[in-house]
Amino acid sequence: MPLKRPLCTPSQCREIWDRKPALRAVYSDIYRHLLEKTRPGLVLEVGGGSGNFKGHAPSSISTDIAFAPWLDAVCDAQRLPFADGSFANVVMVDVLHHIESPLTALREITRVLIPGGRFIMCEPGITDH
Repeated sequence: MPLKRPLCTPSQCREIWDRKPALRAVYSDIYRHLLEKTRPGLVLEVGGGSGNFKGHAPSSISTDIAFAPWLDAVCDAQRLPFADGSFANVVMVDVLHHIESPLTALREITRVLIPGGRFIMCEPGITDH
């Protein structure tokens, strides 16, 4: 099964974000709730796409499978290029349904988390694919 791609490129998603104040308000609230649940320490964002979470958590490490200048790394969630126990938190927003093998990605997330670290996600999974 091929990797599911987002419906827009990171740049296109960012343009949509910039044009829609209601969308920014909804996701800003989601990001705030995610950040309230994080533990002290480094945050990895998997599926950073248009870079909106990083605007709320500037010190986070933001990744995605497609290059964008605001990302810190380009990588697949199923093969994270970080050492075991590198992060206190891993966050994902609207990403899981795009991953070919969610269990593989979840194992990778567990691997890069410190013992007692937190995986925090929001996954509405509302797509047409």
